[in-house]
Amino acid sequence: MKLSNFYYALILLIFSSFLLGFYYNENSSGGAVDIEHIYKNYNLFEKYSLKDIPWQKYDSTSLPLYYVIISFLFDFKDSSELNLFNLIISFFSFFIFYLILKLNFNERINLLKNHQLLLLASVIFLGPYFRTSTFWGLEEILGIFFLLTSIYFYKIYKKNKSFLTLFVCIFFSCLCFYTRQSYIFLVVLIFFNLINFKKLFDKKNYFIVFLFIILLLPSLYFFIIWKGLFPPDVSITRDMTVLQVKNIPFILNIILIYLIPCIFLLFENIKDLYKFILDKKFIFVIFYIINFSLLINIEITQVGGGAISKFYYLF
Repeated sequence: MKLSNFYYALILLIFSSFLLGFYYNENSSGGAVDIEHIYKNYNLFEKYSLKDIPWQKYDSTSLPLYYVIISFLFDFKDSSELNLFNLIISFFSFFIFYLILKLNFNERINLLKNHQLLLLASVIFLGPYFRTSTFWGLEEILGIFFLLTSIYFYKIYKKNKSFLTLFVCIFFSCLCFYTRQSYIFLVVLIFFNLINFKKLFDKKNYFIVFLFIILLLPSLYFFIIWKGLFPPDVSITRDMTVLQVKNIPFILNIILIYLIPCIFLLFENIKDLYKFILDKKFIFVIFYIINFSLLINIEITQVGGGAISKFYYLF
């Protein structure tokens, strides 16, 4: 069996898993509890104009671009239609991710073939965060799409240096911020990577600064009427803790999901892969023991925590 055929079989398996998860309302990451809030927020924007939104009823920590867009473009009759919209966005995200990988690897090593790039891109469908956002109509899926689109046009700009591509890159990075405040890191990274520090008074630098200011200025409207970075009462009713120590093994398990398909890119054929697993078996055993030791005193539930945690929960 050719390794390329094995890759395509694995890609098909990942796609099937994603579509089956959507069809059967997979809730391994607990997104089902949020769909009620998401759909209520959507109806809030259907009922009121943006300036009249009663923000005390807005049950989200995010800036409202997701709801502004979908309430303007669509008239969803129920939450299942909202989920279908997210499914479409998720496949666009996969395609953009594939284009990014193609640009990246063709620029640097030009070694990865199409089936390898597709396998690497399909890793996005294994992510619990991505799956939950898709299956349960969550706001985050649009942010992921804008994130990937911003990166894609940034890479295109680095090749052609056109003002149009520069504008599109900045535009999508700001849209990303408007879907979720935490994406400010993307805005900052792109800003400092676009600025030419060797020629600070270059006209292109002025254009970049001006464009970011103009596009981000409307966000002040929300922060002023919210009297903070989040809507009224949200920080009280929700746990805003960034990281808890008990979540570290869960985070490591989730990262592992993304790493497994990437391992296949290291080998020319299945025999080499099999040999690698046999040679590194002690490392895998040690990882399992450490991981199990970290989880042994933590209550494992049906939702969240990564694939290994689910395995412990079942067995």
